[in-house]
Amino acid sequence: MLHGSKKIIIHKVGLLNLAEELGNVSQAWGNKMLIFIRGHN
Repeated sequence: MLHGSKKIIIHKVGLLNLAEELGNVSQAWGNKMLIFIRGHN
């Protein structure tokens, strides 16, 4: 279970880093979702 939690934390840290680079949390989330959706099509 700890392994799954660690993956979630790493994902959230990555999202926060992306948001910092873009300067906009909602834009970072949208970009992350587009990457996710494109990867599953």
